[in-house]
Amino acid sequence: LQNLLKAQDLLQAESVEQAQNAQGGCGAATSATREALQRYEAAFKKRLDEVQRNVEIVTRHGHEASQALQETEQLAATALQAGISAQAVADIKQAAERLRGITGDARKHIEEVLRDQDLLQPEVLKTVQTAETAYGRAEAKAQETIDKVETALRKAEEEARRKAEEEARRKAEEEARRKAEEDARRKAEEEARRK
Repeated sequence: LQNLLKAQDLLQAESVEQAQNAQGGCGAATSATREALQRYEAAFKKRLDEVQRNVEIVTRHGHEASQALQETEQLAATALQAGISAQAVADIKQAAERLRGITGDARKHIEEVLRDQDLLQPEVLKTVQTAETAYGRAEAKAQETIDKVETALRKAEEEARRKAEEEARRKAEEEARRKAEEDARRKAEEEARRK
């Protein structure tokens, strides 16, 4: 009964009062105590079920996050091999955003689990804490992949711009040389005709 009164947050106010009254006069109040105990057990079971559900969600999100990270990295590898484009970068960012959505939701469930960590077995608690660390690493890896792809895109754009400028300069020089040769030939023909 004393343990029951310590967990008052799980009981309704009237149940606590009934339990306190029952503590004084055990004979007639035994049924009230039983009812309070049953409500406590139901609330405890509900709380335990909620924690289990959250642990399962955290685990499931772990698999989904792993797949999203693989998709992000695969898109990046393909883009880097095939030639990076702005669309490829957008696709990679979208995959990384999906990963962030999964890890964000998982972190909410981890917070809920950690609030009730006294109900967890040490192995389960360790698994949840490991998952939290893994989510952080996955997000960091996805951001690193995005940074790498954006850098590659910038380099490719700079290279394309440099080549375009070089080509334009080469064409301008070629045109100027051609014009100069044509002018010289025309002047030579004019001079020859004049002579």
